[in-house]
Amino acid sequence: MCRSISTLLRDLIAGPLGIRDEVHFGVPPALVPRVARQVPAAGTPPSPPERGSPLDRAMPRGVLPDADYANRSDLLTSDIPSEGTMTAGGVARLYSALLGHIDGVALVSSRRLACMATVAFTGMDQVMGFPTSWAFGYSPPGPVALRRGPARRSGWSG
Repeated sequence: MCRSISTLLRDLIAGPLGIRDEVHFGVPPALVPRVARQVPAAGTPPSPPERGSPLDRAMPRGVLPDADYANRSDLLTSDIPSEGTMTAGGVARLYSALLGHIDGVALVSSRRLACMATVAFTGMDQVMGFPTSWAFGYSPPGPVALRRGPARRSGWSG
């Protein structure tokens, strides 16, 4: 049986966690009216990246992350894993379950979690232009200057 990644997210993760209508790759069309609309920033928009630069190659002009792009209903309803749409409560519950703390629903074993948190790459970020380290899909603890308390966190900064 072939299932879309949105169906897998809904059936295997969001449903069991009780966040079925809160975490999506492709937002179901009936739920699009609930999505907050992004508003363009006031003032002069930032200059686009230099043509041919790593940032320009990573984010072609047609998909620059601005309000017009983010508000497109075809984008919101598309099955794109890198374009997730979720509520703050939904993502908090999802991350908590990744760490094993939600009503007995364990998404990954402690062994798998340790593997996910292991640094898999250290080097220069070719797009952003600074040294970085990456675990499997998650950002490991950042530089000591950015840490607040023990270096035990998961997810993305920003």
